[in-house]
Amino acid sequence: MVATLSRPLVRALFRPQVHGLEHLPETGGFVLSSNQLSNLDGFALAYPLYPRQVWWMAKAELFNPLLRRVLHALRLFPVRRGEGDLAAVQTAVALARGGHVVGIFPEGTRRSKGLRKTHEARPHTGAARVALSAGVPLVPAAIIGTERLTALRRWHVAFGRPVSLADLEGDGRPAAREATRRLWEEISSLEANLQSRAAPRPRRLHPRLVPDIALSDLLFALGACIRPQRRRMDEKVLSIWAAGYSGLVCLSARSGFDLLLEALDLAPGEEVAISAITHPDMARIVEAHGLRAIPVDVDPETLAPQRQALERAISPRTRALVVAHLFGSRVALEPLSELAGEHGFLLIEDCAQSFRGPQDPGSPLADVSLFSFGAIKTATALGGALVHVRSPKLLERMRFLHAGRPVQRRREYAARVLKFVGLVVIARPFPYWLLDRSLQFLGRDFDAFVNGAVKGFPGPGLLGRVRKQPSSPLLALLERRLRRFDRTRLERRERLGEYVAGNLPDSYFHVGRAALDRTHWVLPVMAPSPASLTASLRRAGYDAATGTSSLATVAPPPDRPHLAPDNAARIMGAIVFLPLYPELDESEVDRLLAAVSGGDSRDA
Repeated sequence: MVATLSRPLVRALFRPQVHGLEHLPETGGFVLSSNQLSNLDGFALAYPLYPRQVWWMAKAELFNPLLRRVLHALRLFPVRRGEGDLAAVQTAVALARGGHVVGIFPEGTRRSKGLRKTHEARPHTGAARVALSAGVPLVPAAIIGTERLTALRRWHVAFGRPVSLADLEGDGRPAAREATRRLWEEISSLEANLQSRAAPRPRRLHPRLVPDIALSDLLFALGACIRPQRRRMDEKVLSIWAAGYSGLVCLSARSGFDLLLEALDLAPGEEVAISAITHPDMARIVEAHGLRAIPVDVDPETLAPQRQALERAISPRTRALVVAHLFGSRVALEPLSELAGEHGFLLIEDCAQSFRGPQDPGSPLADVSLFSFGAIKTATALGGALVHVRSPKLLERMRFLHAGRPVQRRREYAARVLKFVGLVVIARPFPYWLLDRSLQFLGRDFDAFVNGAVKGFPGPGLLGRVRKQPSSPLLALLERRLRRFDRTRLERRERLGEYVAGNLPDSYFHVGRAALDRTHWVLPVMAPSPASLTASLRRAGYDAATGTSSLATVAPPPDRPHLAPDNAARIMGAIVFLPLYPELDESEVDRLLAAVSGGDSRDA
């Protein structure tokens, strides 16, 4: 009754903003643990869970004869602080086992109150002991905005994923201490993220990525959409490229890869080994042909498929290896080419992220090289791909199949061009900040909006979308981008990337720092706390992504779990893409590095 009546008042006065409700277990008991700023934090944390009730520990001094019944009705039970109250722990364990939510503040008291504190606010092991003893999830949470209720500040509440306890044996002190360490690390990260969201921000936000295309290119593309179709535009594109007529122009790199597999006509159940970090659609396309995608773990230093991992992945049914050149770098193909020759499978290089100009036909060691000009790629044409096929017979078969595919509609391409006119205009600090604020006001997810805006083939039906020929205006823009390729921009990007990589704090690991030919299409780092790093960058006015829909870890088939790519999973679990591009001047790059160091100090 109290909760029902108070909810409209709380909503009006404190405007709670809640994140992470999807992380809470839908059924069964669990332990909820948070930082504590005020006496009403328990109520503020229970508010988003309503109608589910939360039982909270409260200091035993409150349970006098007058208040005892009221406090029990409010789902509070007593604990004697500083005495290792076994009865309170047993009560909490029984409640959690019985399917209830039990709330415990690990610090045991508010961080600041009155003139004198009798208990120091520091994390204790009670919450972890209850979760371990009851065998229930331990869920971290954080709250800010409740420390001065009379100021009527907005409440910000965040819930995290349950803390991993599976590897902790028993409920003894060592296990409880380790669980508490993990719990407090998550709570601190959630709190830092909330503070970043709530802090006043500069009215400038540098985008996470600036499309490599000018408004003049987009206006040219719109004009091409209404001009009469020019014949043999694909030949004109190929005449500029170093691979020449041993190549093929496709709608996308994924279109070219799908076409390649169709031309190879492999038997169902045969296997394609693939770099364990790649575009998720690459594995989906393999499986759509009735084949098995076999991940090959990568070396974090070079991003090359590890030879040992490849040797484990190879079987008598292996027919191809797809090597992804990631983040603007290249992989040394010599050792991989030797294995391909020994075992008789094709070597395919995916150069979608590492185009270096029209003089770049790919490695002569590869049987097929794929280059992409998608929305966020170097020299983008908002689509299109070049495929270098070194076998004339295979190339002839691919051309025959490609000719039978429908052509992308001009209207479809024109709509994409118009969308990117807006994105290019927005990709400046003030408009981008305004977009961020507007989406926050509307309750929209900013990351989902940005990722969706640049996605090449959104929605279901992947094969139907990629099995098309590029339209005439797309080919016209691709020909223009190749003919006018901006080598100066690429060189500046390389210099900025090397400067930032060389000045990163020691606690950050630059993924691919020993890779070849680094052009720094993006600059990925592994951070001790990705949330703290992105929060620090946000405060300084830089938008950074902790993940991307265009890259994922390839999972092994169920019958080959030993091929699980541990390095790839570790990289993708801690990765942050720093917002670095040639449009930033030197002072902005230095501020970016200062913000990275600020994130490092919060991690410490």
